[in-house]
Order: sequence, then C-alpha cells, then structure tokens
Amino acid sequence: MPRRLRVAVASGWLLALAGCGSSHSTAKDGGSDARSPGGDAREDSSADAGPPPHGTIVEFPLPALLIGPDGITTGSDGALWFTDASGVGRMTIAGAVTHFDVPTGGAAGGITAGPDGNLWFTETGHAAIARMTPAGAIIEFPLANAAAQPLEITVGPDGNLWFSESAEPGIGRITTAGEITDFPLTDGTVPVGIAAGPDGNLWFAGPLAVGHVTPQLVGPALMAPPSGDPFLIATGPDGNLWLTELAANQIARVTPAGDFTTFPLPNADSRPLGITAGPDRNLWFAEARGARIGRITPAGAITEYPTPPHPSHITVGPDGNLWFTLVDNDSIAYIVP
Repeated sequence: MPRRLRVAVASGWLLALAGCGSSHSTAKDGGSDARSPGGDAREDSSADAGPPPHGTIVEFPLPALLIGPDGITTGSDGALWFTDASGVGRMTIAGAVTHFDVPTGGAAGGITAGPDGNLWFTETGHAAIARMTPAGAIIEFPLANAAAQPLEITVGPDGNLWFSESAEPGIGRITTAGEITDFPLTDGTVPVGIAAGPDGNLWFAGPLAVGHVTPQLVGPALMAPPSGDPFLIATGPDGNLWLTELAANQIARVTPAGDFTTFPLPNADSRPLGITAGPDRNLWFAEARGARIGRITPAGAITEYPTPPHPSHITVGPDGNLWFTLVDNDSIAYIVP
C-alpha cells in the first residue's frame, strides 16, 4: 500500500523535452517506495482509518532508467500516462509502471487521451504526432514541416486532436486516422499551451499573446494579456479560460470575450506551469521553480502545498486525485483535493 503523507498548507521554465533509447519495458510497484515531499518516508497513523485527508501528497519514484517526467494524462484504461526523457510511461494508481520508448527516438512532449481510446503525444525533436494504443503499439505521423516543434496537444470539440507548434509557429490538427492540417501563425505569436474552450473554439497561449481559432481553422482571434508571458491554458468550471504566466508569476483568468483578470502568486519566482480543472471545481496548477502545487478558486483565492522539485504538468486521475509529474525528482505524485 502507498504511504499516505499529510502536508501543511504553505502560504523556471521546466519543460523536459529530451532523450532517446532502446525499447524496453519495466514494471515497479511504487507502494513501498512512496515518499514524502521532504524525501523521508512517513506513514500516516490514520492510513487505514478511511480516505486520506485533503492536501495529502503521495509520491511514486520511477524506475532508475526513467528520468524527467513531463506531460501527464488519464487514459481510457484507467491508468496515468506520462512522457519522459526516453518515451512514454504508464502508471497504475497503485504505482506500477510500464514504459515504452518512441520507435524513432523522438523526444515525447505533451500527451492526451484521444476520443478513439488511444493516447496521443507530440514528438518535439522528431517533428511528429504519435498515436499509441493502451497496449503500447505506436504509430508516428510526421509533420510536413520538420522544424515545427510540436509541444502540447488536446482533444478538440470536433473529435480531432489539436496541437501547438512553437519553432515554426502555428496550430495543427490531426484526425484519429492521421490526417494533418497546419495553420501557420505569422504575427509573432508562439503558441505553447492549447485547450478546447467553453465556446467551442481552440484556445492557445504563448509568450505575449492568447488567441483562439475555430475547429474550421477560421481566425485566429488574438488578444494581448495585460502582463504578458502566458504559457499553459485550461478551461475552468466557471466557463472561462485559465492561464499560467511564468515570468509574471501569476495565474490569469480570461473570459471567452477576452477580458483578463490576474492573480499574483504569494511567493516570488514560483514559475507556474501546468494547470487543470479539478473535481472540486477549482483550478490546480504546478509551480515549477517554487516546488508547490497551487489551488485557485474561480474567485481567485490561492492555496499552496509544498512538493519535491519540480512539478511540471498536472491532470485529474481516475481516482479523483490530482496527479502531477516531478521533473527533477524523477517521480509521479498525486495530491488529494
């Protein structure tokens, strides 16, 4: 059984995109190795007394050869899937890991569960989008532009996969059959984060700009946030878009009409990165340099929880907890909302 860890409430740029290697598969039960944010394993005396309390963090170290976990999503098989410096990993909620390398050695980046029951991820170095079955079979779809550098990926309202392209800036769409369409951005916008918006459009965020395009690739409509430096983006339970802003050290809320509200973080230079809507109707985000997971209510109230270094991406797991990657600690962890 994983050890439950109770943590007290506490009042960059770490996108792991590197690595290649030979194909291998390894399994490890992370239960006995679950550890506390401070690095010392501590078992909560209430471990068998019911559900773990709010704010509990449980960390699962990855097997020795797996380093730099980054993107994370919940698959159709009820497991967590993550990208790392050598490929794609699968973790059960008990901590058992299976790993698959990218066939061509491309570095895996963003990952999402597709509407077809497969996993879809970006290959930054190889300039490709890959489809992966829950059994681990991978098919790669190269992009026409070898310099595109795809980063994040999401499911669109049209049932296709949509991804950001940062080196040759643009938005890409790929069908579940592998047909790719590119939409170049020529005005200096560099998209990084991408999400399906509450208005049926695809929203993207990147340095100095936030924008959206329709599923028919009409647009883009661009807007400049008041403080700049947007990075990743998610749709909130309140019908707005929520952004992490790295250098500005804040979370921003933007309405579909383009009205911005910003919420500075309590600690300087926290470098907020991944963000997602939680099952508790709040937004949860990773502070990459600050080594914290943050929660922000739709009204803007922020609570922070210390973690090991350095949280990157975050998602809702099949168990209703918030699961996140720890790039520098080479581990996967969750926090109880």
